[in-house]
Amino acid sequence: MWEFWPLFESLHIALWSLYVLSLIFVASRINRIWLWISIVLLVLAATITPPLFSTDVFYYGISGESLALHGLNPYLTVPADLPNSPLLPFNYWIDLKAVYGPLWTSLSALVILITGNSPFSASMGFKLLGGLSVLAIAYLIWQLLRNSESRIFATALFAWNPLVLFEGPANAHLDAFVGLLVVLGLFAIYKHKSCLTGWILLVASFLTKFTTAPLLMINFVSQIKMEISRNRLKRIFLLTGAFIFLVAVTYLPYWQGKAFPAFLDRQRLFVTGFVPLLVRDQVLRYTAPFYDFDKAYYFSALASEVGVLLLILWVLLQSFVIYRDRKTCLEKEAFAWGSTMSLLPMLFLTAYPWYLIPGFALLAISWNEKYRKYIALLYAVGSFWWLWWTILMPI
Repeated sequence: MWEFWPLFESLHIALWSLYVLSLIFVASRINRIWLWISIVLLVLAATITPPLFSTDVFYYGISGESLALHGLNPYLTVPADLPNSPLLPFNYWIDLKAVYGPLWTSLSALVILITGNSPFSASMGFKLLGGLSVLAIAYLIWQLLRNSESRIFATALFAWNPLVLFEGPANAHLDAFVGLLVVLGLFAIYKHKSCLTGWILLVASFLTKFTTAPLLMINFVSQIKMEISRNRLKRIFLLTGAFIFLVAVTYLPYWQGKAFPAFLDRQRLFVTGFVPLLVRDQVLRYTAPFYDFDKAYYFSALASEVGVLLLILWVLLQSFVIYRDRKTCLEKEAFAWGSTMSLLPMLFLTAYPWYLIPGFALLAISWNEKYRKYIALLYAVGSFWWLWWTILMPI
């Protein structure tokens, strides 16, 4: 493998260069027919590409298999408990209990019921889900920006992005599906004027992967602000009740007393977030040639803690701005959601570049004159993080 690494690096750089050049010179000139032909072909090519750099899709599969085919609780068992599973040899996290929300655990079981536990068919089932999610997100961006001059560019910004294509359809990470639920929530609120439906979809995204928790707070404030004063208490009870009901209904099939939930008890917190990685590498550089890894981990964790504190302040600030503004528009709330979902994985100690997919989708929706510089910066930093992760980290 390593003898081909220089070629792989060159292809990666060429791919990103083509993406940037296409946005600069093609996106402003292409018509919608060729835009959608290109998106469908890119997603199709990514879907038939074997999973690269990640075995997460097989972890989804064996978690679904434990429930669908063996009747085991994925939150109380680990992949190693299925020694005869054909998916086990492809798994890295063989001693890790289910770490995702109950909605994704149930959906994984449904996929395995349909595809079986063959490594090829199971992975293709999740890859198809990832590909369809990316296509659906692109379509929703297109519809949300129906009256915007940046409609074509914003759709291409997301759907042509190599990170989105590799980590959504190719590697089949669930973040593409999470992004679909979040964008559907935004679509329900601003196009169908159904705030409750939008809230339910946001809660569903949280019950798929807990990284969308900050969006619940921002939207909660936004929905309270939309109501006239005498109806706000009623709205608070409605949103809170819907949240509690959905959490109870989705977790109930897996609940087994005090032993649950017990995920993350065997998962070590690696330094993978963008900012903690930068801090770690700087500390290792200054402690060379002895490389004090304990000190590097300490300062990385400290940087993450400071970053999380700043992120909390950012979420509070966005909530306050939305509450104080006379009228909340689509682009403003999309930017608040998108910037939060992009900053969150960059600042956390253990997070990965594919966590950016929902944030990238939301930022594309908010692409306009006011926000474009900040969006371009977040896209650039996120893309560099992914390049660093895929090219430089394995070396």
